Amino acid sequence: MCSQRTRIYDRNGELLYVGAIQSQRSCGSLDQMIVIASSFRSFHSVFYYIQYMPLSFGQMFPSTRVILDATECVMNKPSHVAVQSSTFSSYKNKNTVKTMIGCTPRGAVCFISESYGGSTSDRQIIERSPLCTEPGYFTSGDSIMADRGIMVQDLFASKNVPVNTPHMLKGKSQPEPEQVVHDRLVAAKIIHI
Repeated sequence: MCSQRTRIYDRNGELLYVGAIQSQRSCGSLDQMIVIASSFRSFHSVFYYIQYMPLSFGQMFPSTRVILDATECVMNKPSHVAVQSSTFSSYKNKNTVKTMIGCTPRGAVCFISESYGGSTSDRQIIERSPLCTEPGYFTSGDSIMADRGIMVQDLFASKNVPVNTPHMLKGKSQPEPEQVVHDRLVAAKIIHI
């Protein structure tokens, strides 16, 4: 049994709960990292990313600055009904705490968002994160790589920062051949997270 001190926000970003989360499983390093390093940010200069980017990554996606993905940690069911509702994840079918993690192309963690209840969408977390709200994280021409469900292209379009994600089918039964090739290349690099 593990107890961790954390804050839980609802979908609108309002603080719902401050306290300990009891977990039936032992505290893993990821759980500890999320609570201890909440809102951790370590973005370096573009030169740093180019210098230390893996060769295969640099050949296919040289402008990638960060790879984003969300992680959810299961928690005990809260006694407060509003907190139950905001922490329930339909994806995991349990009450969870959700955090957005960002890694460099080399695999180093460079961003950890605030933790939110499991019902919060990936888009909502990114909208409230410093990646969108504070200047200086990206320069024009940088790019972000993300998993298929993270649809935030429009949030970064005004900054001229494209978001590389695998394509969605959007009513088609199968993707175009060039989309399949692109999706496989992106998926092979997202595996870093």
